[in-house]
Amino acid sequence: MTENINHWLKTTKIIIYKNSKKNLGNSYKWIFLATIMPLIWPIMASYYLHNISEEYSGSIPVTNNNIKAIGYFEKNCNDKTKISSCDFYFITKDGKRYPFFKSTTMSSLNYLTEKPLPTYLFIEGFLLQDGKGKLYPLKMQSLDGVEIESSARLLKILTMWRNPYAIEKIKIILYPELALLLVSILAHRKAAKIIEGKINA
Repeated sequence: MTENINHWLKTTKIIIYKNSKKNLGNSYKWIFLATIMPLIWPIMASYYLHNISEEYSGSIPVTNNNIKAIGYFEKNCNDKTKISSCDFYFITKDGKRYPFFKSTTMSSLNYLTEKPLPTYLFIEGFLLQDGKGKLYPLKMQSLDGVEIESSARLLKILTMWRNPYAIEKIKIILYPELALLLVSILAHRKAAKIIEGKINA
């Protein structure tokens, strides 16, 4: 077993510190990336998810401090084919304009992008980051009282993204990490065969 560990460490050292076409053949760049990505991905993903948690931060006000208004959405899109490129603003009847927090987990995004705007609706919510952030809805209803997005689901999304250790967030990191580890193992075996072939040549 010690011999296997030493062999693994030797191969890893060559991949990291002596990575070249001479030592690892034409696949040397792919082997290097496949080896380091399982180390880089958790750091990158954790940083990204932490920033998202910050956007959802701030205290949730008591009910009578929530924003309750009838209004419509204004949509600004850089690329009309991608929802992620759109910024939404909730414009109330009295002319107040709130930047709206859109989450890719909200099915209401489809409603907002498919419906002709302006479409009037009722929203109850609050401003994230203690009043400095975007409007987050706790209730979204059409004027005839039909829920556009379930209030329970909206609260669930809010709770999940505010928690840095939510299981849904861990899955976002874990599943790609397992795939990257598998690719890394395959790359490591390929490198070991190449190195062994050069030694025996």
